[in-house]
Amino acid sequence: WVQGDGECLHIRTFTRDVKSPNPVLMVYLHGDKSSGAPLSWELNYTQQFMSADVAAITMVRPGYPTEGGARSSGATSREDHYTDHNISAVAGALKRLKDAHKARKLVVVGHSGGAATTGVLFGKFPGLADSVVLLSCPCDIARWRDSGNKRAWTRSLSPSDFTATVATNGRVLAMTGSRDTNTDERLARNYIEKLKGRGVAATYRSIPGADHDSITSNAEAIAAIKEVLSAAD
Repeated sequence: WVQGDGECLHIRTFTRDVKSPNPVLMVYLHGDKSSGAPLSWELNYTQQFMSADVAAITMVRPGYPTEGGARSSGATSREDHYTDHNISAVAGALKRLKDAHKARKLVVVGHSGGAATTGVLFGKFPGLADSVVLLSCPCDIARWRDSGNKRAWTRSLSPSDFTATVATNGRVLAMTGSRDTNTDERLARNYIEKLKGRGVAATYRSIPGADHDSITSNAEAIAAIKEVLSAAD
């Protein structure tokens, strides 16, 4: 468990192989699980990224339960919940984890709603994370909700509203599957273009054949995450 700002969040940590006294810390933020199911495979997702130089953690976002019965504190309806409170809770937890592991760099990887959370905190708390990877990111919440006649979200913050405050020495990689029918590729691509216009090292990659969920297990996407971790020096 880790104390965030206002909430206590459940985590699963993989450090068995770590040899460095000041490792790169990778933290994964899961998607919304709109089916209502508890987190299952997500808890062990980061184990594949652990190495002698990388400590890897899955963080359970506020209000979410796990298959084993643990639950991060807070409330969530799994809708309109990328709120200032929830994102600040995650940011506070990231800071404490970074300090606890004496990490020289922090890389945050988010999928879907976790990517939206990551994108917001990258601009709202500049310098907290050094690099971020956004998988299937709804990077412009208003446009995302407007597509497909989705109900508007009025409480959620959007990565697109924080591009002006992203640290210019930060690094961003956004990847969306070519078959993603939930978060259109343009949402992440436009976000990346805004960051590049400010001189941020930002890259967009379309992942052929991947859809909204399968991108997390896609070999090309996993290899790209490992490249980001290797470059985090």
